[in-house]
Amino acid sequence: NPDNTKHYDKRMLNYVQTHLAPQYAYNEELKDWYAAYNKPGAVVEYFMHNNPKEDWVVVLDSDMLLHKAFEPKDLPLERGWAYAGRYDYLIGTDNGLAVRHVPEITPRNDTKAGCIGRRGDRVGGPYYMHRDDLRNLAPQWLNYTRIMRTDMQVRYHSNRLIQIQLPDGNIPCASWFF
Repeated sequence: NPDNTKHYDKRMLNYVQTHLAPQYAYNEELKDWYAAYNKPGAVVEYFMHNNPKEDWVVVLDSDMLLHKAFEPKDLPLERGWAYAGRYDYLIGTDNGLAVRHVPEITPRNDTKAGCIGRRGDRVGGPYYMHRDDLRNLAPQWLNYTRIMRTDMQVRYHSNRLIQIQLPDGNIPCASWFF
């Protein structure tokens, strides 16, 4: 939003193509503030206003640094697949949450991005993906973020220190683990 970006170093914003999206942390329907809505919301919004000519898109968190240059030709990129970092703490891909929310996905029989039997890959940013795949995935990403945010069974399946009810009545911010 312009108030947040008016002091940004314009040289940094112009160094690479940069899309500044509005704030998506507030979900009007749920009356809920949650920072994890921002990234999928911003990606949905980006594709509403942009049609990139580049085949491959990289999505980074604002606190991520790339330590060396990369070219898509140097990575094992393929349409229909994302290339991303492995995050083994994303436990919701192979427990009751996955079974309840994506029963139609056949459990995986490899350990490339998590354990055998997972219904999703334990991966996170940076994400490298074909622009059309990301355009199609972004609305689902936002939708599943909302679903996991409101699923009270998240606490049961997480086995993490979020087993308590927050005193202000807010939902624990653990849905990004899944």
